[in-house]
Amino acid sequence: MSKLIPLGANIVVKPLDPGDTTKSGLVIPTFSEAEVHYGIIVAFGKGYFKREGGYHPLEYKKGDIVVYGKGERKQYVYDSVICLIMKDEDIISIYEGNPELLNIKNQRSV
Repeated sequence: MSKLIPLGANIVVKPLDPGDTTKSGLVIPTFSEAEVHYGIIVAFGKGYFKREGGYHPLEYKKGDIVVYGKGERKQYVYDSVICLIMKDEDIISIYEGNPELLNIKNQRSV
């Protein structure tokens, strides 16, 4: 199994998009329509480098569900899963509610 280690304050997120489902079960994603998106943290860097040395760590842990907005991000395929690489400041918040309310409960594993 490969290991992806982002540098600095970069974060790898697996997007979660419930989308619309057709009668035959085909999922039509709605990424471009929403102003905010949900995703799962797959990996993240050490954080911001401090002038006095060391790093200021990021506030995430692997598996956290996060809310992120439109911003610059790069698409990347990691272990056959489409992921997004983005900066720490693109994350708006950590979602601590019931994942079933987002229709994403079966997408949690990475």
